[in-house]
Amino acid sequence: MNQERIKSKIRDLTEQADSFAAEGFNIADDCTSGGKIKTKRIDWVNVENLMEEYELWYNQALTLISTYLPKREPDFVQAYTNLSSIIHFDDCNYTKFERYNSRLRRNLTTQQNLLKSIPPKLGTEELRVRKGISEEVATEEVHQAKKLLEDNLIRPAGVIAGVAIERHLLTVCEVSERDVEYEYDYGINALAEALYNADVISKTQHGQIEYLSKLRNKCAHADKEEPSQSEVERLVTQTEDLLSEL
Repeated sequence: MNQERIKSKIRDLTEQADSFAAEGFNIADDCTSGGKIKTKRIDWVNVENLMEEYELWYNQALTLISTYLPKREPDFVQAYTNLSSIIHFDDCNYTKFERYNSRLRRNLTTQQNLLKSIPPKLGTEELRVRKGISEEVATEEVHQAKKLLEDNLIRPAGVIAGVAIERHLLTVCEVSERDVEYEYDYGINALAEALYNADVISKTQHGQIEYLSKLRNKCAHADKEEPSQSEVERLVTQTEDLLSEL
C-alpha cells in the first residue's frame, strides 16, 4: 500500500471513528433520565450493531498500527478494551451521561490520534530508507572506482567517483532538515552550492567538493589534460571520506 492510499485509509478510519462517537452519544442519550444513564432503557440492538461496526473498524485500524507503530500497539489495544466495556455500558447504571460521553470520546480520540501519527512517520521512514539505499549504491560506486584504478583505467575511475559524489549530494539535499533549494538535474557544483547556501555544509567542505568536481571533469572530458594516477587516487579517497562525513 503506497503512502497516498495509506493516508486516504487513515482519513476514512478517523472519520468513521467520529460516527461511532455520535452513535454512542445517541444511544446513551436515549436511555438517560435526569442526567443519568438507566441501563434498563438501553436499546441493546443498537448497542450490538455499534459494537459490530466498531469491531470491523478496529481490525482494519489495528493492522496499520501493528505495521507502522508497533511500539504503540498496547495503547491502541487498551483503548479497544476500554471502548468495548463502554459501548456495552458495563457498570454504567446511573452513571452521569456527561461522564459516559467523555470516556467514549477520550478513548476514540486516543485511537484516532495514533492513526493520525502514522503519515508523518511514513515520510521520515521513506527518507531514511532512501538515504540508506543511496549510500549503499554510492559506496558500491566507490568500490568500482577503486577496481578501475587497480586495472589502470584512470579516467573511468574518476568518472565513477564523480557519479558517487553527485548521487550522495543529491540524497543529502533530499533528506536534509533544512530548506535546500535544488533541482534534480543539478551537477556536483550546483548541489554543493545549494547545500552551502542552506548551511548544510561548511565553506571548507564546499571548497573540497569544488576541487573534487574539477578532478572529475578532468576525467570526463577527453579534450582536457590527462589526469594523473595520484589525482584520481586522491579523488577516489576523498570521495569515500565525503560519503562517511556528510
